[in-house]
Amino acid sequence: MFIGACEIEKEMLFEGDETLVEITAVDHEPIRLCRAVYDVIKSEEKGNGDITDMVTRYFASKFFKDLADSNLDYYMVANVCASLQTLVHNARERLLSDTFDCSGGDAIKLSLVLEAGTAVKA
Repeated sequence: MFIGACEIEKEMLFEGDETLVEITAVDHEPIRLCRAVYDVIKSEEKGNGDITDMVTRYFASKFFKDLADSNLDYYMVANVCASLQTLVHNARERLLSDTFDCSGGDAIKLSLVLEAGTAVKA
């Protein structure tokens, strides 16, 4: 089984949440994906790109079809996509701000990073 050019070594349901699957691919760290997305992007034949490329292609194609079905022109679609990128960036900044008690940028409190287990402890 493949996702793009990545051969899947192991797949298993994520413990505690059957809507997620944990996938281990050759030369990749294990990742978690929505089981429904995994079922759509996996293939018995080797393809092109890595796992991120395949997930991006799936959602971009689905989103593009929805926009096309709405009869939007090229420039409107381009503006929607740019706005989506801004929205996602702002959501990421908000998550960092809320998680690490900071205003974004470089003002992350390192003590909270250590508490979260996201850094190597000395």
